[in-house]
Amino acid sequence: MISTFKDFQATHSEIFWLDLLPHTGVWTTNVEGASENLENANFFGRFDTLHTAEEIREAIYFTPGVDHSFCLFLNNAILVFSSTREDHDRHMDQVQKMLWGQFMCHYRQKYVSFAPTSLRAGFTIDSLGDAFSVTDVGAFINVNGREDRGEGN
Repeated sequence: MISTFKDFQATHSEIFWLDLLPHTGVWTTNVEGASENLENANFFGRFDTLHTAEEIREAIYFTPGVDHSFCLFLNNAILVFSSTREDHDRHMDQVQKMLWGQFMCHYRQKYVSFAPTSLRAGFTIDSLGDAFSVTDVGAFINVNGREDRGEGN
């Protein structure tokens, strides 16, 4: 099972960390409880869009009911995280309705992991104090045609 970047590197030692830089970012939020929600999440889902991070940021900002308490984005991907299956289904539906409402093309990939140590819908997440380092390993693997042989759901 993989969750942190260190665990990912141990499993995929052939991938040089510099190759992942275009797929890495830092996530911070001012939404109360969002960090705790991410740390306590058991279910993870993913939407790959055909839109920029700025367009996704604006869509989240202008959509009531969607905020960073249950989703984050990196480049053109949105990660949805929830502690229960019921919350996860509701959050995935809310994000999908936001994307439809904004006429944003997307692919819904519903990875459901009931394990906080699994590769979080293609993302590794490491705590950096009040922020998180987020790497979209799924995007790297898709772009480079590699197999993710370390995930187990």
